[in-house]
Formats: sequence, C-alpha cells, structure tokens
Amino acid sequence: MDFAGKKIKYIDKETGEIILKDFFVSILPCSGYTFGMATENM
Repeated sequence: MDFAGKKIKYIDKETGEIILKDFFVSILPCSGYTFGMATENM
C-alpha cells in the first residue's frame, strides 16, 4: 500500500479549474486484485 508517484490532475468541466489529487494504490491480498483511488490528500 502506498501513494503512487506524481499527483494526477483533471479539469472540472463546470468551472474549468485544474484539480490535483494523490493516487493511492494497493494489492488486495486474498484476490490479488489491484485497488486504486484518487484522494484529496495523503
């Protein structure tokens, strides 16, 4: 479990604002699936 590299960014279509998010990545132990989620901050 860790936060991956650089922040990801996207543009809010309504306001045109560029938003930066940290990206959390983990491997789920029993299934071996990868889980990822953009978060407001670490």
